[in-house]
Amino acid sequence: MGLVLWGADRFTDASTAIARRYRISELVIGLTVVAIGTSLPEFMVSFFSALRGSADMSVGNIMGSNIFNALMIVGASSLLMPLSISKRALFTDMPVAIGVSVLLVILGCQDGLSRLDGLGLIIIFSAYLGWTVYYARHHRSQEVYPEDKIMSLPRTAFYLVIGTLCLVAGARLMVDNAAALAQTVGVSERVIAITVLAAGTSLPEFATSLVAAYKGREGLAVGNVLGSNIFNILFALGPCAVIRPLSMEGLKPADIAYFIGSVLLLFVLSLHKGQIGRVKGAVLMVAYLVYIVLLLTH
Repeated sequence: MGLVLWGADRFTDASTAIARRYRISELVIGLTVVAIGTSLPEFMVSFFSALRGSADMSVGNIMGSNIFNALMIVGASSLLMPLSISKRALFTDMPVAIGVSVLLVILGCQDGLSRLDGLGLIIIFSAYLGWTVYYARHHRSQEVYPEDKIMSLPRTAFYLVIGTLCLVAGARLMVDNAAALAQTVGVSERVIAITVLAAGTSLPEFATSLVAAYKGREGLAVGNVLGSNIFNILFALGPCAVIRPLSMEGLKPADIAYFIGSVLLLFVLSLHKGQIGRVKGAVLMVAYLVYIVLLLTH
């Protein structure tokens, strides 16, 4: 856990430095650089699960991670610091996150994710990433920092690389140990993927958003979660489906309902005053705990 937290601290500092140097909003950095970096564990776990033909593990990991991101990470972050949700996040990125979640369910519940579906997800991700880069270029941050307040490029690059490596390595160590423990008690792959793997591979997002919220970087905290959810669906499952078509038959209706419901709940709560305060954060966390209890008792 210490390795993950240290890596998150370095990664957050580097991402903030990029935002300051190039006058890019922290939300956009969170949606792109931070989200992709912290989603590497989900991508790797789903990728190798697909290679070995374990669709339940591959899809379940992504669904569980997205549920954990929307409910537990945003909830815990808001307990540290109430999160203001920008108009861009509220009316662009959240609807995109909802839309791709619904799209995944529609495609998956028909005949599973085919190679063509996977290619389509990759194309959608490319379009979204292109739009986000275009937005960043035409909506520069108005805040200007003195040169001595901006981290040097070599140090920024070093922090970005070492932070990512620590996040991935630390999360992987915890996932391996937790998965081995879960398997010894005879838990199904679906339950392992949605609980142990999902929470474990989301540790980088969890640590990064908590540190960002603690440091008052609300844009990074929120952008990290939304960007990770979008990345997980489009660019983690997309290539996996291209390699080997994925079935969603092993997932239960409750899993799918929570997968869609978690991001919808986050959106609805954000509409009120454009903020996720401590009370709303507690509601999100309780919703996640209820899901885990239902999962383990049924």
